[in-house]
Amino acid sequence: MLSPRYILLLLVTITLVGCSAASDKPSDMPTPSAANTTVATLRGYASSGVAHIVRDDMVLSGRVTSSDAEGNFYRSMVVQDATGGVEVLVDMYDLCAIYPEGTLLSLHLAGCAVAIDDGVLQVGSKAAEYDTRLLEPIASRQLIDCVVRRSDDVAVVEAQRMRIAEIDMSACGRKLRIDSLHLVAASSVDTLAGMTLSDARWSGTTLFCDERGDSIAVVTSPYARFAEERVPHGELSITGILSWAAYAGAGCYHLRMSYADNCTVY
Repeated sequence: MLSPRYILLLLVTITLVGCSAASDKPSDMPTPSAANTTVATLRGYASSGVAHIVRDDMVLSGRVTSSDAEGNFYRSMVVQDATGGVEVLVDMYDLCAIYPEGTLLSLHLAGCAVAIDDGVLQVGSKAAEYDTRLLEPIASRQLIDCVVRRSDDVAVVEAQRMRIAEIDMSACGRKLRIDSLHLVAASSVDTLAGMTLSDARWSGTTLFCDERGDSIAVVTSPYARFAEERVPHGELSITGILSWAAYAGAGCYHLRMSYADNCTVY
């Protein structure tokens, strides 16, 4: 029969071993590595229409400024530092559960491909030569974890307020807020069927003008949860990630919202 003293010693030993084993486990959320480059620098390294492989040990740090919770971002998230935003293409769903908006993380870019598409700097894997895309999402979770290092530091980034007239291409990829907007056109409206702007829904492209008459479009995936919601009327404020794309045969700045409530009525 074991003595009470021996039993106590055994319990203490088990407890100490258990604590040691727990402390040896790697953290699920390691501190992001220190950055040695910026979005602006990486943007200067990239090109529009061409994918470049990053050969150097470049590390970028920033916070997540998009969310795929409502389906308007698909297999991608946007990361922003003090100099701009970059869209990271990853072959994963429900990114908002792993990298919530505001999460501080670092991107280890060696071996990744970078390109500029619709004015937005993107990071991913280089697409095959026969592919019409420049980049494709980083495919495996192992590779994703090598590239993306997250932390438990979460602080949502406030959108930068800008007038449409103040925007230039360097702002593409940033989280912006544009105020004093009014709806002027929507691809969801079928005028031949007698529809008017009061019937406009988010799905597709909607066009807005500010008090100066400058215009900006909002693009919404038909798979977004709010795609079939009616576009509010009145004076609006819209927050989204900025890009540049064709509209009605000409170039136009676009915003992509993460949530339906990224549009508010004054």
